[in-house]
Amino acid sequence: MNRKRDPLAKLLAVLMVFGVLATAVLSVAYVRYTRSLRGLQVEAAIANRNLSSFQQLVAEAVEYSKRNPKIDKIFQEVGINKLPAGSHQAVPASAPK
Repeated sequence: MNRKRDPLAKLLAVLMVFGVLATAVLSVAYVRYTRSLRGLQVEAAIANRNLSSFQQLVAEAVEYSKRNPKIDKIFQEVGINKLPAGSHQAVPASAPK
């Protein structure tokens, strides 16, 4: 057996062990963070659904206020400003002026 190759083999074995350990640690971290991300995506979807429902409720209340203006007092109490007719339509940023 050649003595000069023995330290090189040990060095390569140690580097391989460190590489395997680093891969294991990074794999565990990846799994944890993807689970966390999945949970956050569910929370974001719920928040978007709630926002959409609230916006729909406000739009229906504004429509109702056209027939019954007594609801305007409630709008003022909760801080909802009715927009003028037609202003709910978005104008594209690239539209000519």
